[in-house]
Amino acid sequence: MIPNRKAISTDSVQVAIQRLGKAACKSNATKYTVKFHQLSGETLDLAPKQIVSMAHLVEFNEPLPHSRFSGGYETNNFLRRHGVEVTTL
Repeated sequence: MIPNRKAISTDSVQVAIQRLGKAACKSNATKYTVKFHQLSGETLDLAPKQIVSMAHLVEFNEPLPHSRFSGGYETNNFLRRHGVEVTTL
């Protein structure tokens, strides 16, 4: 279960995606991805768990270690509830 999941706002999720995309963080995800379209026209794959961890950092000023929550269904549905399109690799 994602700790504090109900307290993480959609704005924090969007800020997390922007920060990871601008930093050109490479995804280490194996099954699912979030596409980030850069201004240069390049598309990056962002790892859903990395987005949740960063959103927690934005909201609470503390990153959430990936080992503290599960990926897949839980993480993807959390992101989808915040309007994020999660696709398979």
